[in-house]
Amino acid sequence: MKSCDDEDDYSLRGLLPSEGIVHLHSETKPKTKNIDPVNKVQNKLHSANKGRKTNSSVKLKYSDVQTADDVAIPEDFSDFSLAKTISKIEGQLEEEGLPEYIDDIFSGVSNDIGTEAQIRFLKAKLHVMQEELDNVVCECNKKEDEIQNLKSQVKNFEEDFMRQQRTINMQQSQVEKYKTLFEEANKKCDGLQQQLSSIERVIIWYFS
Repeated sequence: MKSCDDEDDYSLRGLLPSEGIVHLHSETKPKTKNIDPVNKVQNKLHSANKGRKTNSSVKLKYSDVQTADDVAIPEDFSDFSLAKTISKIEGQLEEEGLPEYIDDIFSGVSNDIGTEAQIRFLKAKLHVMQEELDNVVCECNKKEDEIQNLKSQVKNFEEDFMRQQRTINMQQSQVEKYKTLFEEANKKCDGLQQQLSSIERVIIWYFS
């Protein structure tokens, strides 16, 4: 009985160190072998975070570009006559002065609507101003045509006046000429009248 117990104890003692060694190896080996994979995993996570940051920055930049491209730009801005608009505004400011309520109106509008709506509102306002300017230009052109017609009429009247003045001068010169001829004829008539009276006196004396 003792020999069997001793053999069992020996076998158990022989197994216990081996199990302890196995446990030690199992505790130490993963520590030594798992250092590099952890670093690799951390490096991979770090590189992935960098990639995500760069991709997010690229996406943000691209989204900014898209939002900048989506902004509504006036299509007819090149056709807009800026010089006429500025001249009209300056004329209105010189005549009436800057209105006090214009800032209040635009500030209320800008608080209620967005940027694209403001741009559409300004485009509509500029379109109305352009139509008003076109109407003013049309009226100015009509007035200019009337002025040109009046100038042409005045020029025709002046030419007629010059022609009539020349004819009047010619007629006056003819009148002066006829006047001198009339005076000469009167002088001749007076001389002939004196000769006739002297002849009558001679005839009366001869027959008497």
